[in-house]
Amino acid sequence: IVPELVYSFPIFTLDFCALLMEEIRHFYGSKLPARRPNSMNNYGIILNEIGLEPMIFDLQDAVIQPLASVLFPMEGSELESH
Repeated sequence: IVPELVYSFPIFTLDFCALLMEEIRHFYGSKLPARRPNSMNNYGIILNEIGLEPMIFDLQDAVIQPLASVLFPMEGSELESH
């Protein structure tokens, strides 16, 4: 953590993390193609593409946007997408 530059805080419960991982494993079990976040990431998955986009937008609106607007008043005043 770099003071005043990088912030870290617990946001998800262990139960939520377990449920999210279960959803990801179910997706992998379906054998549907998974696009990776970047060419150097062999294991990541884009949550929007497996049906979790509404949850990510809700997280952005309820948690990330208000926090970003306080920590970064100019840059974080309006987040349009994730």
